[in-house]
Amino acid sequence: MVVSLGQGTANSAPPPTSLANLTPIPTSTLQVEGTLQPSPAPIIDTATPSPTDTLAPTPVPLTLEVTLPPTDIPTVTLTFEPTPVYARVHSSKGVVLRAVPAGKALTTLDDFSIVEVLPDTQVAANYTWAHVIASQNGVRLTGWIVDLYLETPTPAPNSQPLALPTITVTSTP
Repeated sequence: MVVSLGQGTANSAPPPTSLANLTPIPTSTLQVEGTLQPSPAPIIDTATPSPTDTLAPTPVPLTLEVTLPPTDIPTVTLTFEPTPVYARVHSSKGVVLRAVPAGKALTTLDDFSIVEVLPDTQVAANYTWAHVIASQNGVRLTGWIVDLYLETPTPAPNSQPLALPTITVTSTP
């Protein structure tokens, strides 16, 4: 039995179908061991397809979840904190700690005050400014100082480490 689905050539693809316009076509029954069994009816599109009848794919959300099995061995996680850099204020008159480079003064730090130097610097008013944290009268202040007034410790050239005593363990007979 040959079924024709409308006009077209042997090489043309069938038009897109819409499930709303499909109607079943009755077919013959088969006889199996003396009992009649109905065969499923094929569905043939009887409507003329329109451009809006095409089915668009629906995006499916993808969720990935990884669950590791528990172990009896604890995991050690190391977190390294950067080593702070400290400097000493060096100015006979003291140094002004400012809110922003070349900005409003917060306080004046005395000569030989110790500050923690943060990694960022800025150039303003023809000076390089260092971002620092200072402590004055128990109050922690963050601000900017001209870096010319800061001294950081530098090892002497060609210095040798101190000789440390060697510990040996001996057993007595």
